[in-house]
Amino acid sequence: MSLPKRFPLPKQCSHHSRASPRPPLIHGRVQYIHRVLNNDSFQLERFPLPSHAFHRFYSTSAQKDSPPPQGERKSVNRYFLETGLTYLAGATLVGIFYWMYLQSSAEGSQKNTIPLERRETYSLPSKPPVSDQEIAQLLQLSRRSENDAQTIEACARLGFIYITQKNDVKKACEYLRRAADHGDVSSMYNLGVTILDLHQGDYESDAAHYLEMASQNDHVKAQQRLGRLLLTRCERSDLSKSEKRALAKDAVKWLEEASQFDKDAAFQLGMLHFAGLSDIVPQDVQKATSYLRLAAQKNHPEAMFHFGMAVKNGFGVPQDVAKGINMIRDAAHKGNPLALYEYGSILLRGVPDQLSADPEKAFRYIHESAKAGNMDASYMVAHCLMRGLGVKQDEKEAYEIFEKLAPFDTQARVSLGVCYAHGGIVKQDFHKASELWQSVLDESNRSHTSHSVAQVEAAAEAACNLGICRMHGLGVERNLEIARDLFVQSEELGYQPAR
Repeated sequence: MSLPKRFPLPKQCSHHSRASPRPPLIHGRVQYIHRVLNNDSFQLERFPLPSHAFHRFYSTSAQKDSPPPQGERKSVNRYFLETGLTYLAGATLVGIFYWMYLQSSAEGSQKNTIPLERRETYSLPSKPPVSDQEIAQLLQLSRRSENDAQTIEACARLGFIYITQKNDVKKACEYLRRAADHGDVSSMYNLGVTILDLHQGDYESDAAHYLEMASQNDHVKAQQRLGRLLLTRCERSDLSKSEKRALAKDAVKWLEEASQFDKDAAFQLGMLHFAGLSDIVPQDVQKATSYLRLAAQKNHPEAMFHFGMAVKNGFGVPQDVAKGINMIRDAAHKGNPLALYEYGSILLRGVPDQLSADPEKAFRYIHESAKAGNMDASYMVAHCLMRGLGVKQDEKEAYEIFEKLAPFDTQARVSLGVCYAHGGIVKQDFHKASELWQSVLDESNRSHTSHSVAQVEAAAEAACNLGICRMHGLGVERNLEIARDLFVQSEELGYQPAR
């Protein structure tokens, strides 16, 4: 039987080298298998399957009060690094798969709730409804053939009303276009945003045209939205490098103009300089932290979180753990999912001489983050339920969450495999467990992009658990050569139980 393809080392594990020789065989499973393969008289039974063979959640009662291992989820610094590109693109992963659990666990959510601030999410400002009589007067004015100030103002107001009150996008665009084409700056912005958000017509070109018109008239929000749009267009593969560089230059120009007055623009510039954009916009940590600080001072929740992480870890700024934690907490209270998860994780372990551990409070923050769609938080909710950390232990509910997360999250798939391997919650099924762990490795082998820290950890643990199955013939054919190779892979990825 041929050995399985070695799991590719991700870029994040820069301390490992693919060209480096295999590490020497050490005490433990690898050395044991080496002895077996070279001495047929050495019996497998002398190395029995230990009760702690599969690392995760098999022994919940013994580990009820222990926090999750430090390496189990993303480290703080790596977590900060990995979220840069996601926020630069303006995307937040929404955990749709988790909604059934959240609905079923709503009871008790009002108890000891976190004081979250609610944020407006509409592109256009909300105003009191306009009466039918006033709308009729505006319609009468808009029918005039003259394009004087009064007529243009009526068209601008009608466009806004048909978006926010009448829900008729086609008519709204007609009125806004007439007003915008005759110099009304607010209509230029409202039309550009409407086209962009609702994908009307050739939306990118039209939106860019009207947003640029508004930007040239010093409309700050238009400058911010135009900068975002141009950065998004830089990612198109059909553009040459010179075209992308020109777009990026214009994007930075408009964002910089808006940044002194608009917190979103300052935040986007911070994340742009932090992550860089291929070889078009170089990374610049000092610029990144200065813009993040500016946005954080304007109470931008995401900027408060990222700048708080930078301060807490001394990344580009002088380290101040207490100040950084306070900023993360403030961002959490503003409802930022990453901040809710991070502050909950901090509370789960505590910080020596800074913050005492409070598992119950930690669980509430993590649960809020999960409700906002944070997949890592959803996983940690299940982790806490499995171990009884800050919440009543409920292995069955934890299993159900792992099952819902498994198609999307490799660590959840590993945990689900452990549930099958140990039984109790479900019928013991080593074959099913092995299939789940193998799928984690197969997915990593197929991926041509860099792996997240969580994916690396999941693959390392899956390799170790598969090695145990191969070593003892649990659900798969016993093969000590494959087992040895899997253990070495797992150890090379930093998974200590593989030793």
